Amino acid sequence: MICYRNMMKSFIARYKPIFLLPLWIGLLSSCALATQNQTAKLHYTLVIEKNHYDAFQVVIQVEHVDKNELIFRMPRWSPGAYRLRDYYENVRNFTAKDLRGHSLKVTRVEKDAWQVQTHNLPVMVNYEVQPAFEFWSGYALDSTYAIIQGPSVFMYIEGRKNEPIEITYKIPHGWQLVSPLPETNSSFTFHANNYDEFIDAPVFMGKFEYHKFKIQNVPFFVVLLGPVNFEISDFLDLIKRICKYQISLFNEIPFKKYVFFYRIQNQRRGGGGLEHLNSTVITLSSRRLEQNILNAAEVTAHEFFHAWNVKRIHPVGLGPFDYTKEVRTGNLWFSEGVTSYYAKLTLLRSHIWSLTKFLQEMADEIERLQETGERLFVSVQNVSRSIWERGYANPGLSYYNKGQILGWLLDLEVRRRTNNRVGLDDVMRFMNWWFAKENAGFAEGEIRRTLNALTQTDFTDFFENYVAGTAELPYEEILSSAGFNVSIESEWVPSIGDLLFLGPRNRVVLVEKGSPAEASGLRRGDLLIKIDDQLITSRSQFFDYIQQKKIGDIIKLKIRRDEIEKDLKVKIGRQQIVSCEIDPMSKLSKIQKVIFDGWLNGQTCLNPSHN
Repeated sequence: MICYRNMMKSFIARYKPIFLLPLWIGLLSSCALATQNQTAKLHYTLVIEKNHYDAFQVVIQVEHVDKNELIFRMPRWSPGAYRLRDYYENVRNFTAKDLRGHSLKVTRVEKDAWQVQTHNLPVMVNYEVQPAFEFWSGYALDSTYAIIQGPSVFMYIEGRKNEPIEITYKIPHGWQLVSPLPETNSSFTFHANNYDEFIDAPVFMGKFEYHKFKIQNVPFFVVLLGPVNFEISDFLDLIKRICKYQISLFNEIPFKKYVFFYRIQNQRRGGGGLEHLNSTVITLSSRRLEQNILNAAEVTAHEFFHAWNVKRIHPVGLGPFDYTKEVRTGNLWFSEGVTSYYAKLTLLRSHIWSLTKFLQEMADEIERLQETGERLFVSVQNVSRSIWERGYANPGLSYYNKGQILGWLLDLEVRRRTNNRVGLDDVMRFMNWWFAKENAGFAEGEIRRTLNALTQTDFTDFFENYVAGTAELPYEEILSSAGFNVSIESEWVPSIGDLLFLGPRNRVVLVEKGSPAEASGLRRGDLLIKIDDQLITSRSQFFDYIQQKKIGDIIKLKIRRDEIEKDLKVKIGRQQIVSCEIDPMSKLSKIQKVIFDGWLNGQTCLNPSHN
């Protein structure tokens, strides 16, 4: 612990004046808001009427009103999903009354905002909202279930997002309900400290299976909506192992309750998820779960790690939130990509994955990055800032992909520079202590400054070259310091460009610009039926067929567009394919072994006996 004290003293001495100013401002603001909130009362009610499954009924009751006008506004985006949405288009029949039942004047002042003339009296607002389709959870309402994703359902009152909220759900008889918010005196009424917390708490209701376990006396709920054709005890054990490791990494549980919401669907080929403050919503393929429950492991580890990284250790702007516009940060490579690295590391250190499996997964990520030509002229920092325009299906550089590789390289480089006195685990714990505990976001440059202070070295060149810049990553130099051999080779193969299609109807969601596929006339939204005379049954079958062709060959794609079948001729082009292999060295020097063992077991001077 001697080195811990020395490093903390050094860090605080150098950076205390810079860091504490915004923290003190935040604390003073919180005190002011706490005083204001003592008398504030906002009551929300959501109603689902039996046999009326086309919309949610929402009531907002405002008891304390000291203005002649209130503006109610729908959010334009959901935290964690960086794209603007038109949720306001789903709103209908917006009305307002006072508590005596008298109608109040309502004016739609903007496309996403409704103004109510209150006469300084308590107000009751009523509106219907049609469920929005979300890519991470699917459709949200039918006769057997409902999924409430707060930003797509609940408006906020301008200037009053910091007030506490009570939400009551009125649902069909026989339905269950699970929420990550604390219950009040009713199992269908919950409390949130503010609007951000309120809409960051999704709700599943209806007919589903759920299970509960505890870690350090904190309850964890596992909600399963959809077919459960796998061994549930093994599935729960998998989740527990992931949770226990990550809790031990941070040495804390930052919530009083956590919920894993799983949407299991027959038609899904893959999966995805969205993080929330004390929960996550994850969509999984029923078929892949039946094949192996480990197919749920990485996305579960990724989303749970977000309970710290991005929900509590977050860039400035990602809490408190501005829901009216894009909120940009150059640090999503860290918030998302490094989270992906820790998802893999969690599975390794909790013995769910072998070392061989981990190294193969990281080699796959390196192959993907090296096959992305955009890496040579677009930085991962710029990709983080431009996700709002690029979208998640962009075939170019990904901050998930490069971010997790950077996470691994940073981890090993930190250990190399300090002879394993410090690792990236220590950086995460320190940022959790310094920023999350004070409920403060970190600004651009503060990851680098934290690394500089903890290691007593300068990471400026690393960040300028590999985060803000486009230099090729120093795989061999850094991986060899921890006892890994890395080999990267490439070759040209037949290709029609990056093409992504999803779902049972093979709907095209992405066509690479300038690719042979685009030149043939293929568009987003087309349905792929046949390649030459073969029915298209899977992505692997489709691309394996192309790989058997020669560069310059012509293939025929049968597609359906606007209910009309068409034939497209595509000329086979070429694409560079990268092959990467990573293996442990047979003989390690003393310092290589120290770094390797420290990384594998999560040990440093700051945390000498983690595992």
